[in-house]
Amino acid sequence: MQTTEVKEYAVSSAVAGSIVAPRKYSPRITLASFSAGGFQFLFAPIMWFLFRIFTRIEVRGIENLATPNGVILAVNHTSELDGPLVCATLFHARKYLPLFFVAKGKSFYRNSGWRNFFYGGLLFKLIGAMPVRSGHHDYEASLAFFIAALQRNKNVLIFPEGERTKDGKIGEVHGGVAFLSEKTGKSVIPVAVNGLLQMSFLDFILRRRVIGISFGKPLRSGSLISGHHLGDAEKYKSAATVVMEQSGRMLAS
Repeated sequence: MQTTEVKEYAVSSAVAGSIVAPRKYSPRITLASFSAGGFQFLFAPIMWFLFRIFTRIEVRGIENLATPNGVILAVNHTSELDGPLVCATLFHARKYLPLFFVAKGKSFYRNSGWRNFFYGGLLFKLIGAMPVRSGHHDYEASLAFFIAALQRNKNVLIFPEGERTKDGKIGEVHGGVAFLSEKTGKSVIPVAVNGLLQMSFLDFILRRRVIGISFGKPLRSGSLISGHHLGDAEKYKSAATVVMEQSGRMLAS
């Protein structure tokens, strides 16, 4: 197994969680769901209202969100508003909330100014952004919280690129999204967000932007990954690339 790419993903995607083996009841997942659910049910309609007032927003493929029994939303990453936008869009499909976000740990923001006080901390976790466990050499340890959440039919949002794009193009992807799908048997829904790149506050309040968000057809775990042994990092990266190619096609359409 090639551990370099796995380690790189664990650091760049980064989440707290100590559950590896599934259990019928998990106080950690239950508490996180209650907290994130409360914040998101309040937060989503407010964000939707603001996006509708200050941008021209277009939503496509919402019909692909048919079965919310634990799905993985794979989103291209252009802005800090990508996650809030997806959450706001799901205001009309509330059965998808709460949504857990795969986020970087607090140490990543140590030299990031004001972000250090918010990102990766308690409030970040309260709204559903859970930091991956860094310092491990395998996906199962790094993504343990999300494995447990998906096994309990919760929904997860992940940015397979691991960082924001600087030019709007989809960058190199990491294999965590494919590992989560294979490990839990859950489908992946490619999501394409367009129009948020380098959007300023002035762009927002002057309604200069057209924001697009497209949901692709679900990619079943069995069809996304087949014929490989569990633990093959290159297999996961290849499958994740297939997912994001679909997001790329939606961006171009």
